[in-house]
Parts: sequence; C-alpha cells; structure tokens
Amino acid sequence: MQPIVNIDGDKIRRCREAQGLTQLYLATVVGVTTDTISRWENRRSPTIKRENALKLAESLGMALEELLVASPTEEAPAAPVSPAGSFPVAPSQHVEEQLPPSSPAAPEPPSSPTVSPPRVVASWRRHALWLGLCVLVSVLSGLGLWFWSARSRLEAKRIMPGHVAPEHPFPVLVRISGRGELRNPVLIREELAGHCDSVGVDESPKRYGKTPRWIGRVENGTASFVYLVRPDPGLASGDSISFSGDVITRGGEGSSQRVGGVDRVVLMPYHWADADRDYRISDDEILAVYETYGGEGRNLPLDDLEQLWLAGTYAWNGRDFAPHPPAQRHGGSTQ
Repeated sequence: MQPIVNIDGDKIRRCREAQGLTQLYLATVVGVTTDTISRWENRRSPTIKRENALKLAESLGMALEELLVASPTEEAPAAPVSPAGSFPVAPSQHVEEQLPPSSPAAPEPPSSPTVSPPRVVASWRRHALWLGLCVLVSVLSGLGLWFWSARSRLEAKRIMPGHVAPEHPFPVLVRISGRGELRNPVLIREELAGHCDSVGVDESPKRYGKTPRWIGRVENGTASFVYLVRPDPGLASGDSISFSGDVITRGGEGSSQRVGGVDRVVLMPYHWADADRDYRISDDEILAVYETYGGEGRNLPLDDLEQLWLAGTYAWNGRDFAPHPPAQRHGGSTQ
C-alpha cells in the first residue's frame, strides 16, 4: 500500500488563488478530477497518497513539507487480516478518488507536465512585465523629447502698452524666438476684437484692418513684427481692445503656436509710453520705447512722444496731449 500523508487543504486553496491557478489546472497536473481537488481544499479528504501530494506540491511550486499539517500523521497502519489469516480486509473507505482508467486525464509520464509549472509562468510574466515597462518608458521618452522640441523650437510673444488714449495709435510687437534658423518661412496671423484699425510701420505701410499679417524668416534665432493700432473715435476711457494670434510654419518644422503675452489693452487718458501714468515721460520710459519698438525701417510716430518727453509733463484735454513745461504744471494730474 502507498504511503499516506495528511495535507493542509486551506493552505492549498490559498496558495492556488494567490498564483491565479484554477482547480482544473491542479487536477490536470496531479491526474485527478476537479471534484477531488475541491474535497482536498475543503478538508473532506485530508489524507491523500504521497505520490499525489508530491505532484500537487510541484504544481504549486512548493515543497511537500509546506503542504502538510503542522503535526503530520503517521503512515496508515497495515491492512487488517481476516480471521482466517489468508485475505486482507478491504479498507472502510477510499481516501481519494482516482480517475478511472478510461478517463482522458491519464497519469502524467515521467517527463515534465504539459501545463507550464507556476515558477516558469511567473518568470515569463516578470520578463514580459519588464519588457512592457521598457517599451513604455521608451515611447514616453520619445514623446517627451518630441513635445519639448516642438515647444522650444518656436515661441511667440506679444508686447504692447497696457493702456492707450482714445483715437491715438499705439505699437504692437510680436517677437518670435527659436533655435537657430528655420529653413521655411514663418507666418504671423493676428486678430483684433474691438472698434479699431491697424496699419504697418514699413516705409510703405500696409493697411491690415483687424487682421494684421506678416511673413518672414527667423534669423539668428529671432524675428519680430510691429504694427500700429488706432482706436476708433467711438471708443472712450474704460473700453478695451482684445488681441489673439498664432505663428505657423510648414514642412518638417511645421507647427502652429499660439502668440502669448499681453492680449488686452484698456483706453485711459494717458500716453501709451507713460508706463506709471503720472503725466510725465521719463528718460527710462522713452528709452524703453526705442529699445522695444524701434528698429531700422520702422516708421513709428515718435515725434509727438519726443515733444512730451522734452516738455517734462503733459496734459490730456479729452482729444489730444498738450505738452506742459514743469514750471507751468500745478498740482496733480491735469484733465
């Protein structure tokens, strides 16, 4: 008679579920029915053949001793002998149900079982997981580099005063910065929302209306587009003009980039160059104007600004600016 061992059914069930295995898998490897596996796990058949216990331990990737109860039972005693002493008495019940000889699930040959052992499956899963993570990291890195390159290759910023006086033109600068020189031309498209008109600042100024356009190239990593905006006579202090736009390139460098920076100007009774709104054009303020908006070939209306700067102070009479020498200015702001 084969040796008998006492197994821990609850531990077998926990180990199987932890590895994601089914009762059918264990039954196939051991060579028993799924009902037998269920009885083992529910401790309805706590004692099984040692041969089956070894197969069960192998299917779970564990040592046989780990499946036995804390105090393993001794091997079953020898079968009792009949009074006549010639024939053994049959046991009262079978300790487990074996598959019938005609069942398809025949005992496994000495070679490894056809179903992959859990250790091999787990190793394959780990390798697949690491491979998937490596692929994911590579893809994300490539996308990140592409996105960074696209973002850092071309940037556009709108620069203009924060306030303007009614009916007085003011400059708007769109500055483009990029990495090196782009082979293809760059197109700037601006949209103005509000009662206003716009013109160019070249020697032969173009009338843009509410849709200023410029096409050129980025040289030495920079390019700029300046145009003038004149508020309509119907606008008054407190009204505003809004701006939006984008920069477009084509070909291998192609992308559309929104123009950032200032996107709204408010009408106030101050000159647009008077940044601190104190009715005085200081040296720093006029230098900032020439540094920001000045340039070769630009026809900016700066004569009136220079007169206000030379006068020291100015006043707003509701329609225009009047220079006031410092000695003629009394008290605060003049209306």
